[in-house]
Amino acid sequence: MVVSHNRSTAVSEFVLICFPGIENWQHWLSIPITLLFLVVLAANVILILTICSSPRLHTPMFYLLSVLAMVDLLMNFTVAPKALVILWLDEKTISSLACFTQIFILYFCRGMETSIFVCLAYDRYVAICNPLRHSAIITSRTATQAVTVVIISNTVIFLPYPLLAARLHYCAENVVPHCMCENLPLARLACDSSTANNLYSSVITSINVIFLTVSLAFSYGMILRAWDIIGDCSICAEMLLVSLAFSGKSFSEVYVPGKDECFVLFKGLLVFKQYIPSKRARY
Repeated sequence: MVVSHNRSTAVSEFVLICFPGIENWQHWLSIPITLLFLVVLAANVILILTICSSPRLHTPMFYLLSVLAMVDLLMNFTVAPKALVILWLDEKTISSLACFTQIFILYFCRGMETSIFVCLAYDRYVAICNPLRHSAIITSRTATQAVTVVIISNTVIFLPYPLLAARLHYCAENVVPHCMCENLPLARLACDSSTANNLYSSVITSINVIFLTVSLAFSYGMILRAWDIIGDCSICAEMLLVSLAFSGKSFSEVYVPGKDECFVLFKGLLVFKQYIPSKRARY
C-alpha cells in the first residue's frame, strides 16, 4: 500500500473504504450484502435461463431484457467480489490498473442500461401504437443491430473516463471512501487539475439525462394517448417503473450495495406475467 504526502512520490494503488466510520461493523455487514449479491446473481441467471428456454419469450423485448440481465451480472461481478473481500478479509487495496478498469466497466454498464431501456420504450411504443406493423418493424435482427450500436457507442463514450483518470497524478492521498472506484471521487485525490474529468463527466451525464428523459417522455406519452384503444397498459407501466429505477441507478455517483435486487424483481415480474393468460397476450 502506498500512502504518501510527498508530491514527488506517485501512488500505484488505492485504498477502498466501504463504510467510513463504521469499519468495526464491516464483518457483520458482509452477511446481508453477501445474501443480497447471491439474490441478484440467482435472479438474473434464472431470468436469462427462463427467456432462453421458453420459445414464447423469444421476442425482441425479452432479448433486450436478457441483455440487460447480463449487464447486471457484469456490473455486480465487477463490484461485489472486491467489496466482499474488503469486508471479509480487510484487503482494501486495489491496483491503479484494476481501479481504472473498474471505472470503465461501471460507467459502461450504466450507459448500457440507459440505452437498452430507451430501446425497450421504443419497442413498447411500436407494439401499442402500431401493433399491425410491430413484428415487421421490431425484428430479432433489428434488436441485434440496436444492441451492437449501443455497445459500440457506450464504449466510445465511456472509454475516456478511465483514460482521463489515468493521466492524472495521484501523489498526496490514495484513500477512496467507496466500495469501488468512481470517476469523480478518484479525480478529487489528484494533485493536478481535474477540470477535464469534471467537465467531461458533467457533459456526458447531462446529455444522457436529457436523451433518456426525452425518449421516455415521447414513447410513453404516445402510449398514454393510445390508452383508450388498448384499455389496459399495466405492462407498460411496469416497464416505465423499471426504466425510471435503472435510470436513477445509472446516474448515481455512490453505489449502495444490494439495491439491484429491486430492479431484478421488476424485470422478473415482466417475464412472469407472460405466463399468465390474459387478454393482453396479443401484445
